[in-house]
Amino acid sequence: MLRTNKKSGELVRRGETVAIIGGGQKIAKLLIAEEDIKQIQLNQFVLFNLNTDKDALYEGLVTKIYPSFDDLEQSFIIEARFKESTDKLYHNTQLQANIIIGQKENTWVIPADYLIPGDSVQLSNGDVQSVQVGVRYDRWAEVLNGVGADDVIQKPKI
Repeated sequence: MLRTNKKSGELVRRGETVAIIGGGQKIAKLLIAEEDIKQIQLNQFVLFNLNTDKDALYEGLVTKIYPSFDDLEQSFIIEARFKESTDKLYHNTQLQANIIIGQKENTWVIPADYLIPGDSVQLSNGDVQSVQVGVRYDRWAEVLNGVGADDVIQKPKI
């Protein structure tokens, strides 16, 4: 595949796409904050959510870590490849990527929106129970103690 966006003699601005070449494996360019780059390693597992296909979750691997800070993006840049090809991936599609930097087994996790500020949860009987929270993600929170298998929690009505 070759598609050119400019004709001979046309002005090209910095960062503007001039041509799209190839139809090989899809690569995601990911911007990483300075405080997070030290946690990124080659071949780490990546989960992608595409803006063009929000209900699907795609898997990939970190394949390249650029060694210098990009002043234009104000981030470090890495590349990640999709494990499987998808027809729903379009050039310049925006996405969210979660890079797995560690895993735990046999942990209790709850939806993050079930947490009440101050690290508490609401039980099904209406009581509020204090919990100790470990790792927090955008959608999930690890509960270290405070509730167990016999407790039923509910989303707070706040």
